[in-house]
Amino acid sequence: MTNLESENEMAGRIVKSIEDHWAEHKKPLLLSQLGGKENGNVAHVAKEKSGSLKAYLENHFSDKVRVVQHSSKPQVIGALPERIANSDGNSIDELFSVPCGRKAVAVARYHPAVWAAFRKPLDSGNERYLCVEGLIRFEDVTSEMNRAGFVKVDRVFIGSMDSDPKAIETNILHWTDKNDLDASRLQFRKPSERQFPSNDLLSAILASLGAEDLRRISIPMDIVHKLRSKQL
Repeated sequence: MTNLESENEMAGRIVKSIEDHWAEHKKPLLLSQLGGKENGNVAHVAKEKSGSLKAYLENHFSDKVRVVQHSSKPQVIGALPERIANSDGNSIDELFSVPCGRKAVAVARYHPAVWAAFRKPLDSGNERYLCVEGLIRFEDVTSEMNRAGFVKVDRVFIGSMDSDPKAIETNILHWTDKNDLDASRLQFRKPSERQFPSNDLLSAILASLGAEDLRRISIPMDIVHKLRSKQL
């Protein structure tokens, strides 16, 4: 297969992804999600061809898709099928709303492990699983995991360290919807509400940090295990 044929096939898959996302969710496909498809190759090709995924879509797909941007949140950018974007009666901002019946949760209220699971890059060949029961944490493994309480985080939902917080928040909500999870279980709790064990070093560190500090940290799993093993 030639490079041109390969690029044409990817172009077809990009358009199909945008079409399918609209058909299922009636919402724009966020560029943060689109760029992560095919192990991040979509974003790589777009950057190589046009400098950014937004420019790539506008330069090469203007007859099939339309790039749309939230009016008051310019960092929130998505793509719609061209026919929908030109004919639908809803405003662009309404189309970017969170899933029906769901109230947006401030990003700072999510547990730090959840925040990290959806923004830390995932190495090629690895799979990511988030534990939603007991101590919330995530693990990257090289094969399928079948452990109680762990739910797979599909690569399409993982942004990057530079992703906008609202885009990450949207990915989390879509992921919890897909897996029939209650997003409130993943929220950060006030010190008085936390269910950390009380006698290990990790618990003491987490209990001493505020919401803003917890949102910023990302601790490697080997360090997590070492801190949990240190009893006070």
